[in-house]
Amino acid sequence: VFLRWLSYLRPTAREVPRSLTVPTNLGIFFFSAIFHLFYAYDAIQSKNTIQVGFSCIFSIMLLFFTILQYLQVKNAAFSLAASFDVHGSPLVHEDMDFWPLTGRLLLSMSGIVALCSALLMIIAWRVRAHFSWQALHNVGADAQMRRKRLMYQVYLMLLKLEVYTTICFLAVYSVPILRMPGYEFYLNISAVPLISLVPWLSIICIRRENIIGTSIGVQLAGMVYFVYKMVIIHTGGHGDLVFEVSYTLLVLFGSVSMFLITLTATGTVICMSNFRKGLSAYLKR
Repeated sequence: VFLRWLSYLRPTAREVPRSLTVPTNLGIFFFSAIFHLFYAYDAIQSKNTIQVGFSCIFSIMLLFFTILQYLQVKNAAFSLAASFDVHGSPLVHEDMDFWPLTGRLLLSMSGIVALCSALLMIIAWRVRAHFSWQALHNVGADAQMRRKRLMYQVYLMLLKLEVYTTICFLAVYSVPILRMPGYEFYLNISAVPLISLVPWLSIICIRRENIIGTSIGVQLAGMVYFVYKMVIIHTGGHGDLVFEVSYTLLVLFGSVSMFLITLTATGTVICMSNFRKGLSAYLKR
């Protein structure tokens, strides 16, 4: 799909923000697929039944993204086909029948994701029973301790998803919006590895019951950042046309990130309230 897109565009089209629709969507899709693979593997390694279940939901969300990707690529292809540069020349190679084959390829991606989602649900159902028994064996029948463990698992799941949506937002914002290198572009790119470290540092702080390291300061800073960016997006701070191209993805990932930050901050407070109450000993087993 990507190679066909490059062949379809003329050099003058590279200056149009809509020309980045395919690279951005495909980049998000492949990143999501890789993240999903590690997310599911981590759920099995950590025996996190909540995360195993949400891996199935994530797979369905990825399926909906492939459908959205199909619509966005189709819209971009037909929009560029009807556009011309300042000299009146077309932005695409009109002799290339781009959409019929590309549309089928994108639909096949949706079909493959749907099949994998169905298989994952079957596997998750079998794995869940084993993990539930293992949790009962480790924690015992103490209902209060099982609730603390459940909250810990939910917190970890939300934290990892928050990192995923934040990176996706930065990618969508940086590539089409800030494609001309500048200080904000480099700040966004350099923030990705730092954001990726957040889950691991949080896990260490939770296991060691470190109150300072488990503070909600990072979540509050993230919320301020997203509120600021959403205001810019809705007011067209970088130009209405530029944001029009990536508006759907920006609003999608931005809104979900703010929602996850709120839940994660709540989970952080609940986990901190469980410090010095026996959960740490279980987590070290």
